[in-house]
Amino acid sequence: MRKIIALFFLLGSLFAGYVEDLASYLLQKNFKIVGTFYIYDSQWLLGVDDGYGHISGFYRLMGSEPTDKNPFGWEPYRVSDTSRLKEMGYFVYIHFPQDEDKKYSWIYIDKATGAIYKLMGSKDGVFVYLDLDRDGIADPLPLYYRIKEFEVIFYDCKKSYSLKDGSLSVLTLSKSFGPIRYSCEGEWSSSRPLDLQNITIFEVLRGDVEREYFIGTIFKDLKRGIVSIEGVAQGRYISCDQNYAPLDLQSLKSAELLGKVIDQWGVGSKVAEGLVSDGCRLAPQSVQRFDLEIEKSITLQEKNETSTLLVYKQIQKR
Repeated sequence: MRKIIALFFLLGSLFAGYVEDLASYLLQKNFKIVGTFYIYDSQWLLGVDDGYGHISGFYRLMGSEPTDKNPFGWEPYRVSDTSRLKEMGYFVYIHFPQDEDKKYSWIYIDKATGAIYKLMGSKDGVFVYLDLDRDGIADPLPLYYRIKEFEVIFYDCKKSYSLKDGSLSVLTLSKSFGPIRYSCEGEWSSSRPLDLQNITIFEVLRGDVEREYFIGTIFKDLKRGIVSIEGVAQGRYISCDQNYAPLDLQSLKSAELLGKVIDQWGVGSKVAEGLVSDGCRLAPQSVQRFDLEIEKSITLQEKNETSTLLVYKQIQKR
């Protein structure tokens, strides 16, 4: 029994190292979508992308006897009625260096759930995906994605903050899989008391809200209690300010309080804590669908130094 437990521990450690290296590799570059999987008359078809967002041809999974060169039995297939195609997910070739057999160096992205799976091999023509806990059920990678111009961009929602002297830091990975909002939440730590004079935050948002293109910037000045918003939404230009009760920055002695303020202050809501006046006509709180790429930088001003935290790029979606 001890040998079996040790073997499973070793396998788990090897898989953990593999996943960590794989995630790091996927975050470094964009990847072309090779094809899209569909269900058609109870059959799995792969629609091969021509590189310009169009399908050049369809291939049926296990349409022929699997071979070493064609392990999944791909066979050309003629689709007579494209309206009956049900899109299921995306097939992405990654050429991961640690994959000894490159014909299995593929990622499958489930469109319905947002889950990302790593192909590891095949058995009797059936895909075998990465199974971290060896329970016979494929495990998704701790990543999520965005499709842009026929390419997949992977994200890990990882925040990493640090002051010049390294005394303040937060490093987290918080994720939910599926067609729900993704968020990052951090645990902050600091090796010394903070002596803050001001905090300014600059955010750039790109994406869509209720299927309408949106791009905007948000500037927050916590000492003055001002939030300035500028951008383009639903084809019109937006420029406005909100005023909040200025914060007592000297009360933010702990890194935990600082992190909470940076993540939550000046959220632009009508019910936001400390909101004094609102000159902005923003989207209502009943927004049901959004998909935004957010970049954020934070400047912390102390008595003896100023630190700019170039934070992260993340996706928030609902």
